[in-house]
Amino acid sequence: MVKILYLMVGGSAGTLLRYGLSQWVQGHWGEVFPFGTLVANLLGCLLIGALFATVEETQLFSTEVRLMVFTGFLGALTTFSTLELEAFIMAKENHWGQMALYIVGSIVLGLLMLWISYTATRALILD
Repeated sequence: MVKILYLMVGGSAGTLLRYGLSQWVQGHWGEVFPFGTLVANLLGCLLIGALFATVEETQLFSTEVRLMVFTGFLGALTTFSTLELEAFIMAKENHWGQMALYIVGSIVLGLLMLWISYTATRALILD
């Protein structure tokens, strides 16, 4: 039961951050391209890299907190199922270039963000 509460707290926070961030980004950059989802995914990748490096090198987080943060918060924040749906809609509407840019941007830039934050966090922890 305690694990479910940790998931609910983390998931609720991640969902609210994703929604607020997406609304803010789309409000500033427009609705032509799903920038809000892209930014949420990239932020999630950046956070998961730093947190994974921290967990790997320290005993800072308990199992319950890791469940809350990784599965709950980051699971709700990063929205790859939404990415897939938006890419599908772009393909369905014959926006192939946008779809390719969106998928490559999300995956390649997300992996780069994860690597940067992982490497930087490990350097900080080990120094």
